[in-house]
Order: sequence, then structure tokens, then C-alpha cells
Amino acid sequence: MALKIVLSNRKGGVGKTTTAVNLAADLASLGYRVLAMDFDPQSNLTISFGINILSLQSSLADVFQNSRAMEDIVLNRYPNLDVIPSTPDLEKAIEGGYVANHLRKNEIIKFKLQDMQTEYDFIVIDTPPTKGLLTMNSLSVADFVVIPCRPDHLSIVGLKQMHDLIMEVRGQWLNPGIRLLGILGTFNEETRDCREHINIINGSMFKDYLFDTKIRKNVTLSESVSKGTPIIHFNKRCHGHEDYDAFTHELLGKLEGNSCQR
Repeated sequence: MALKIVLSNRKGGVGKTTTAVNLAADLASLGYRVLAMDFDPQSNLTISFGINILSLQSSLADVFQNSRAMEDIVLNRYPNLDVIPSTPDLEKAIEGGYVANHLRKNEIIKFKLQDMQTEYDFIVIDTPPTKGLLTMNSLSVADFVVIPCRPDHLSIVGLKQMHDLIMEVRGQWLNPGIRLLGILGTFNEETRDCREHINIINGSMFKDYLFDTKIRKNVTLSESVSKGTPIIHFNKRCHGHEDYDAFTHELLGKLEGNSCQR
């Protein structure tokens, strides 16, 4: 049964999609069977895997509209790595009659995904930076949430918002088992400002959730996104690959520790 990891933050521009793409690619490179899912109408994860959204015949929007089965829209990108793509039509789909009038509209994907979970070891889900139906659907299936966070004031404020949202999902019995796995520092630099904001997190209720690994600000990471290629397949000799590889192994270690408590 697949472990479902959701990358989420109520604030945009924190490296959420970059983390989802490179976590999925790294896990696949280690031999795990991985499904990456794009829950954002901006389709950044889809594009970051080199998929042309203008030529797609079907996407997650069709699944929400109940016109295609989930397994029918899967695209293979690398060995062990499949993608459920998104297009801007996803925004229209969730506002349409089928979804809007669904009695359990926050759990549509929970039921659509059931038959596919035995095919993968991990399902990595990228979400929009909003509290809406798409984010709620992703959290309804999540085993764990990872929150990418820039070392700045607004991103830190967003941590409390995400924590409250996770508690809301639990409290409504939408997904009682959902857990925060950790907070990943992104766009890290060796500056006093960055250190101060990391220290703020270390002095807060989130101190035990902060990953030791920090993703350094790296131009090559941005280049790999623009080329539609995960950093492990773009340039393995840069800091970006080194950092995401370390993050992936630390995440696996955390999961191994958490499995004893699940």
C-alpha cells in the first residue's frame, strides 16, 4: 500500500513544487515505485516533468468530472515514476456541477485513488497554496504532510495556518490519521536573516518538525525546472541535487521512525 505524502503550504513561492518533483524523482531513482500527482491548476508539477499541458488529451480535471478513471490518465516519465498531470481546466472542473454538488466533495480523490494504491510505494502530491477543495482532497488521502518553508516572516506565519488546517482535517474526521512529518527549509542562504528565521522556528512549537537538511538557494535548480527535468536527471553535481538527495534520505529515516508509531 502506497504511503501518501502531500507537499503543502498556504503561502506560495516556497519551493513546494520543486520539492515534490525532486522528492518523487529521487525516490524513484532508489527503486521505489512512485506516483506524482499535480493538484494545482497552475500545472507547475506537470510542466516541471516536461509534459506539454497544451497537448494533453486528459488530466486530473477529467477525473474530478467523473469522465475518466484515474488509471487512464497516468503518464510514465522515468523508470519507476508515473505522473497524474494537471491543466488549467482543473479550476473549472472543481467549480462544475458534478463536484460542486457532490455530497463528499472533499473526498472525491480518496475514492478514485483506492484501486491504484497497491501499484506504488509512494504517492507524492503537489497542492495549490490555498485552502480549497483541491487542497482538502489531497489532505483527505494524506498519510503525511511536508511543509516547505522559506526562511522569512510570511512563510513562518503560514506554518501555523497549515498546522491548523491539518488539525481541522483530523477534527472533521475527513482523515483522522493525517500527520505532519516535517518542515523543510528552502531557499537557504548563509545570511544573518536566514539564520534568525530558522532560529525562530527552532524556538517555536514546530522545533521538533524541522528537517536537518536545508535546501540551499541554487540557480541550477531553477534551470532544471525550466527544462522540465528533475535535478537528479539534469545535473547531479550541483548543490541542488546534493540537498534534495540528503532530504530524501532524511525523509525515509523519519518515515521509518514514524512507522513504529502509526
